[in-house]
Amino acid sequence: MDGALFSRDEKRVLFTGELAGVLNVFVFNIETGASTPLTKAKTPAHPLSFVLDDRNVLCRSSPQGESAEHLFRVEAGGAVTDLTPWRGVRSVFYSWATDRRSFYFGNNKDDRRFLYVYRMDITDKSYSTVLQTQDMRFAASSRTGRDLALWKYISADKSEIYLYDFETKTLDKVAPEKGNAVSVPQFFDAGQDLLYYLTNEGSRVLSLVKYDVQKKLRSPAYTAGQQIAFARQSSNQRYFVVGVRQGDRLISRLFDIAGSSWIEVPINQPGLILDISPSGRYMLYTTGGDASARDLQLYNLETREVRKILPS
Repeated sequence: MDGALFSRDEKRVLFTGELAGVLNVFVFNIETGASTPLTKAKTPAHPLSFVLDDRNVLCRSSPQGESAEHLFRVEAGGAVTDLTPWRGVRSVFYSWATDRRSFYFGNNKDDRRFLYVYRMDITDKSYSTVLQTQDMRFAASSRTGRDLALWKYISADKSEIYLYDFETKTLDKVAPEKGNAVSVPQFFDAGQDLLYYLTNEGSRVLSLVKYDVQKKLRSPAYTAGQQIAFARQSSNQRYFVVGVRQGDRLISRLFDIAGSSWIEVPINQPGLILDISPSGRYMLYTTGGDASARDLQLYNLETREVRKILPS
């Protein structure tokens, strides 16, 4: 999933479900247990996030007659606005900016030889160019909004991480320090100027490393002894969600940062943790490794109650 699927008040959850045989955006009411479609798209639509104090929803879909995905804002009354209306151009949502009223996205509408990173205001659709690149992909934005983490894929055995500083307009290489290695940025810490990334530098498997942006120092964050596929932090900074590969299976695990311990959650592996609610009370996950609504579950981390979202 691409964005926060819980509402800020933790009363609703966004998910993808079927409406007349087509994937559409639904909302699940945690209090009542009812599921309601928000879109009636004729082509598959997928939720990205609640926006503007949960009054609107951001989603991605292809306009009828096109194969390229656009980004849409769905308002409370049902009105739908195409935020990226450039025909034949695929736009990709990256992340929210720190103000939560603007977001980063990418496409190549200005010049097909390059990939552009833009920042758009969700209310009036105004946008500006943040970065033009030929061989790097957006990965994450820092909590202050000053730095962008960029990923450069070179080969299956080599990739690099760079930081772009908006204030100094400089681009610095973060990883690997030397030689060839796979290095993939994951997220910025929500409370400190730390970039977490995966790398197999000096190891046979990918491990999680944290990089202090100000001091330009790196240190181990987590080593599983197995290949880590992804890692991210909950918005309340309490948990790490870590994906570990075991053979051909992807195992999703929850780590309590404060308690330095793993949390036992009722996931039938392979399963994926999709989102943690803002307070850390709820967890949204799938039970079969499929991010569709067929096996979507809501878990209360306080009471250990499990609720199946569909069928409701």
